[in-house]
Amino acid sequence: MDVCCKEMSWSDVRDLFRLWREENVRKSVEVVDLWERILQKKMHKFGDERLPVLEQVCVAALDCNRLEVADACLKALSAEFPTSLRIRKLKALKLEALERYNS
Repeated sequence: MDVCCKEMSWSDVRDLFRLWREENVRKSVEVVDLWERILQKKMHKFGDERLPVLEQVCVAALDCNRLEVADACLKALSAEFPTSLRIRKLKALKLEALERYNS
């Protein structure tokens, strides 16, 4: 990982995640690591940016086969938007990660 997370505040990480989303950069290992080390306990501070961060972390977790992290994000997103097409797409990505192509 090329990001030194010991010296980063939650707002630094939030800004980094925002930059990666805006530039369409997919640093899945870094996203999951920073999520677990810094952001997960600070989600109450995110406001309107909470949902894009959860989606970003979910996709990154699926990339890294960190299904427990993806499940936690999906649970939070599904509670907020139970019928959302975006959430259904994330759930389909999870099924793909599980190699359940017929579900």
